[in-house]
Amino acid sequence: DEWGSITAQANTITEFETIVLGVVSVNNPSAAISGRDEETDIQLKIRRKKSVSLPSSNTVEGLEAKLLNLTGVVDAIIYENDSDTLDVDLNLSSHSIWCIVDGGVNSDIISIIGLDKMAGTGLKGSISGNYIGSIKRQDGSIRKKLIPVLFDRPTEKEIYIKFNVKPKISGDILDLDAMKNALLNKTFFIAEDATVTELYSYIYSANSNFIATNLQLSDDNITYVGDILDSGYDEKFVITVAKITITEI
Repeated sequence: DEWGSITAQANTITEFETIVLGVVSVNNPSAAISGRDEETDIQLKIRRKKSVSLPSSNTVEGLEAKLLNLTGVVDAIIYENDSDTLDVDLNLSSHSIWCIVDGGVNSDIISIIGLDKMAGTGLKGSISGNYIGSIKRQDGSIRKKLIPVLFDRPTEKEIYIKFNVKPKISGDILDLDAMKNALLNKTFFIAEDATVTELYSYIYSANSNFIATNLQLSDDNITYVGDILDSGYDEKFVITVAKITITEI
């Protein structure tokens, strides 16, 4: 009846929905595996803001919305340098844009960028292709115009996660694998930072019979942070079971 992140802790499902002859009680000795929201309210608002840019042409917002609307594209981000000098942080030339697209077919992406990029705008990227534009002359003949296109794919970076857990009741057996699998439900967008406070919520979705503390994050397994792990401009963080370390104390 209801979709999304709905939880049911152990020993909480005790009321009958349908009376069955001979059954006098019901209970769930284990916690249910919760679902997850298709998107958060914030993600919905961002998607809505981008979708209303679809009708626009020759704008960064319009191009980004069109890329996001392509079949198979799960995320896209465009950086723009509209100044007269090099953007050192982005390594982006003046009057240029940098399109980073996650998912979708290269040829579709190239067509959208080639068709909709602003006149006189440079492009950055390691993936190249050509868009063939058509210009109709007054006599009805067609002149083809080749437009070189560049864009990038996000660089996936696996992050290291470590934290401590202890049972609320001494002697309780903790399901460490369930905690790791719960963390896998977190998916990141391009250039999205990883925050400790958010990841705690995923850990506790596994169960509530433990206390998790001292969660730390790293992208190199050397330097760890206890608050926010910054993502690169073209990076997409990925969580894998192999890089999660849980210490039971």
